[in-house]
Amino acid sequence: MPGKVRHIVMFDFSNLSSQIIDSLITGFQNLKQVPEVLDFEWGTENNAEDSPLGFTHCFILTFEDFSARTRYLNSAQHREYEKEVMKHRNKVLVFDYLIK
Repeated sequence: MPGKVRHIVMFDFSNLSSQIIDSLITGFQNLKQVPEVLDFEWGTENNAEDSPLGFTHCFILTFEDFSARTRYLNSAQHREYEKEVMKHRNKVLVFDYLIK
């Protein structure tokens, strides 16, 4: 499929210490160094309405295509971070889509 791909990852870090959260954020920021990542941004939940799902942090990455996204997911850097974050996360939601 032609076109750029967005990879959105949301976590609930509400039960973690600020030190662990900072470490996990830094770890995700370091994934910008994976060559396939074209763009990276992140932020914390700041919804004026009730947010019943409880996610606290969102990370968004952009890739050239699904193939680049797959190479990123299989990279040593991503696999290492994934192992670490899965030890601490309460819940996670991942959503990938082709940018229209």
